Amino acid sequence: MSYDKNEEVYSKNIFYGSFFFLIFLLLYKYFDNYILKKNQRNLILSIRFNNFWQDEESEKQTSLELFFQISLLGIPIFYILLANSLVMNFQIK
Repeated sequence: MSYDKNEEVYSKNIFYGSFFFLIFLLLYKYFDNYILKKNQRNLILSIRFNNFWQDEESEKQTSLELFFQISLLGIPIFYILLANSLVMNFQIK
């Protein structure tokens, strides 16, 4: 990956979008280690609203784990949009 200020805006959006998975994996590892120290088990991702099969492990999910699960989606998207908008604002000025 490389950044070139002469590229089109769409290419720059793809550049920042590629960091989503890196941020997701780093956050997942951090959250999993936190839950491992606190509850002596790995992070449980809920599938409560799945109608196809019942998973008893999902019922053991704590509210903190639910918050972490929501954060795993929200935080990477927020940082990508923030980085993208900051670069675009500096480029316009």
